[in-house]
Amino acid sequence: MMKEVLFIPSLAVAGAETMVQDLLIGLKKHGEKPLVVCFYYVESSIVEKLRLNEVPIIIIEKKKGFDITLYKKIYTILKKTKPDIVHTHLNVDKYVVPVAKILGISKCIHTVHNIARKELGFYDRLCIKLFILLDWILLVGISPEIKETVCLEYKLDDNQVPMIFNGRDIGQFCKKKDYALNNETMNILHVGRFSIQKNHKVIIEGFCDFLKEKNSKLFLAGDGDLRKDIKILVGELKLDEYVQFLGIQDNIDCLMAEMDVFVLPSLYEGMPITLIEAMAVGIPIIASDVGGIPDIIKNMETGLLIKPEKGDFVNALKKIYNNESLRKELGETARKESERYNLDNMVDNYIKLYKECK
Repeated sequence: MMKEVLFIPSLAVAGAETMVQDLLIGLKKHGEKPLVVCFYYVESSIVEKLRLNEVPIIIIEKKKGFDITLYKKIYTILKKTKPDIVHTHLNVDKYVVPVAKILGISKCIHTVHNIARKELGFYDRLCIKLFILLDWILLVGISPEIKETVCLEYKLDDNQVPMIFNGRDIGQFCKKKDYALNNETMNILHVGRFSIQKNHKVIIEGFCDFLKEKNSKLFLAGDGDLRKDIKILVGELKLDEYVQFLGIQDNIDCLMAEMDVFVLPSLYEGMPITLIEAMAVGIPIIASDVGGIPDIIKNMETGLLIKPEKGDFVNALKKIYNNESLRKELGETARKESERYNLDNMVDNYIKLYKECK
């Protein structure tokens, strides 16, 4: 049994945070003793699930900007908990890694959740490069494509970067059973934070063009800084009757099972947790041919891959709308393929890596 301390800025509902939630719960079920340290407190379904599974959460209340007081707070936590492993996520390393080294932890593990040059800002990437030179950190890619960007950005050889797919506990997920369109209306779902990366402008403008030819409704789940701007765009295009903003949803699998197609035309991605969820449900998928997505989705087998542009997006929507047998084939094949991304595989691989780095 090992004691692991995971660090992440917060436990707001998003992809990296969901992966950390699942990993913590999986580690606990495997008899490990994990805990998570957050820089900010956010009440969320992730926090609730961790509490239910009795995973300790420590909040250290970071101030705005560079906060030198975090070093002492992290030192106190790590000195008291005496972890075997420190595992970092997102932009926490400049605070965590030096303290871990002072306390004799040989090497921190950092999971890269997105395209390496996009995930962190310049200063944070510079710190990572320094920690690599000092042999204080080991980077993990979440897909072959993400691993390749890590090697490129940080000038590492292929054998220096382990690759561990994200996983979800998909056994109890709701499953899509009917691929017919109700009243010839296609219900389109997007799940993701409202940010430039997720390409909501193309979703809205593409949906507007598609709606002129085919009956459809668009459902947007999530929250974020650009939500207000996208609502304004929806109003300007007179789409209010056809677009619903759902906010953050807890039982996303059951929502997916009620929809006809899941869309993710992002500008860049790592290994989106929402794609694994959509595959496990068996909903047809339209997603960008970028980042780690083509490592998960095979075009015309488990989904449709497109350029993150309006024309490609609209054409893919038409293809899905016009062909029920294609919807069924894509959904059922994706459901079978989703077994590759189960939670046990991810947890087992991280435990193995932890033991190697201990």
